[in-house]
Amino acid sequence: MASLMIQTVKGCNLRCRYCYYEDRDMEIMPHETFKRILTNFIKRVREKDRKIRVIFHEGEPLLAGIEYYKKIIEIEKELSRKFNVEISNSMQTNAVLINKEWIKFFRKYKISVGVSIDGVKEAHDKVRIFPSGDGTFERALHGLRLLKKIQRVSVITVLNRHLVDKIEDVFFFAVQENVNIQISPVSPTENARKSKLTIEPHEYGEALCRIVDLVKLYNIRVNPIHRFVENLRLGRGTDCMTRGYSGAVGVDVEGNVYACHRMLENKRFLVGSYLENWFDDLKYEEFKSRPYVLRMGECFNCRFVNVCNGGCMANAYNAYGSPFRRDCFCEAYRMIYEELLKRFL
Repeated sequence: MASLMIQTVKGCNLRCRYCYYEDRDMEIMPHETFKRILTNFIKRVREKDRKIRVIFHEGEPLLAGIEYYKKIIEIEKELSRKFNVEISNSMQTNAVLINKEWIKFFRKYKISVGVSIDGVKEAHDKVRIFPSGDGTFERALHGLRLLKKIQRVSVITVLNRHLVDKIEDVFFFAVQENVNIQISPVSPTENARKSKLTIEPHEYGEALCRIVDLVKLYNIRVNPIHRFVENLRLGRGTDCMTRGYSGAVGVDVEGNVYACHRMLENKRFLVGSYLENWFDDLKYEEFKSRPYVLRMGECFNCRFVNVCNGGCMANAYNAYGSPFRRDCFCEAYRMIYEELLKRFL
């Protein structure tokens, strides 16, 4: 399946203290722009893949409103018929705007929705805040629980300075709410450093190692633990991070294409424009070569290189200013893989 990660809304209704974007003014992608972007994307991938996944991510997509996305669905149906492709949709949201009307919309159009929530109210409300400074946990939890009535939900939790010692609480939040969870370390962005929210690699590794045995007892998916187990069994990386480069490019509100969805507006990662219908294949191939560069350098002697491939290039860039360095959480990943070999394999 070919994935298109697209920013229909530039801007957000929250001011998360570790966010890697500074957007304050909202901009919504015009429908005609979306149509041209999707048309050019389909033309690029349809010879290899007739299934398209459109992921509305970056910014807060719900700010565009239900009527906006109804028109988006109409455009997708038109292009699906024209090019004989199958199109599905998903969204990533902070959930504070989810209400019964949104739930009806998600159900009717079978849209998969992920929620960003930090699991522990006290910690969440310190970093995921409204512009007023008020915490958003209760609003986000309300939206999450509405969503759970119609679909299985996955959440993203950012493990930061306020949460790293509360990893068990984060885990049992997911158990109590019966949701799958991705526990990601806060990337060392300028905002995260200024807010003193960054954590050390060994702290992230030790935190996840503490819940490995718990993970085996409950019927929820906890990433990266489950994904790392799959990688070890398959002998290769299976997702954006553990392939060593972003397999799903990110497209900003103006149609510009970036090699990583977390690097929108960063010209170093600009590889094309689906609005203007150009794509620099050579530059994108450069990013795809990252795992091979690292195999010959920093990762040469690592026993886990086949299942890690240098980790997340966004984390590498945020820490060292280069996507061709290994992920700054490399030490953590080695710790986790070692623990999983003992416990699962």
